[in-house]
Amino acid sequence: MPITSSVIRSLLFHKYCPVSLASPAPLISCGWSTAPAADEPRTLENRVRLVTKVAQTVAGAVGPERTGIRFSPNGPIQGVDDSNPHETFGLAAEMMARVGLAFIEMREPGPDGTFGKATVPPVAPVIKERFGGPVILNCDYDGARAQAAVESGEADAIAFGRPYIANPDLPERIAKGVPFAKDDIKTWYSQGPEGYVDYPTAEKQAA
Repeated sequence: MPITSSVIRSLLFHKYCPVSLASPAPLISCGWSTAPAADEPRTLENRVRLVTKVAQTVAGAVGPERTGIRFSPNGPIQGVDDSNPHETFGLAAEMMARVGLAFIEMREPGPDGTFGKATVPPVAPVIKERFGGPVILNCDYDGARAQAAVESGEADAIAFGRPYIANPDLPERIAKGVPFAKDDIKTWYSQGPEGYVDYPTAEKQAA
């Protein structure tokens, strides 16, 4: 059975263009947990073998220049946590560079994150060094923090996910420095329009 990938459109805070829509590109969203067989060595190489094979397969089908991957290395996520994320994800980033992927997008909350909290020091610097290509960070950014992260070289771009839920005018809010509206987590997966299409723009809020 062929391996497929999802297609995303993300608003990126980019070093070359403050607010731009990325072209559709395959994004491999990987949280992997691999338990080696009894006779298989427990090595880092074996830990990242599956994700490397998936990346190779997708890149081979659509081209590595059109393929990116998402990592969530810092802290527990959906019941998965890595005891040595700097080494594990560092090697994974190196393997993604060998495959030639276009970018790595990674979720890395801080110790006071609003949706998951970091349990180890930032992993992004290791990812950036060992990948050598564009690294896109995500989690708890507003416009000012996104600008600072890009200008400092901490990230090549910033992706916004949750802020889109409560801010249908997110690009305009970022451009004008307007604070983000807060989303209601209870309505994320509910039925009907509540929490999907009923958040007002900043202009309507001020009216």
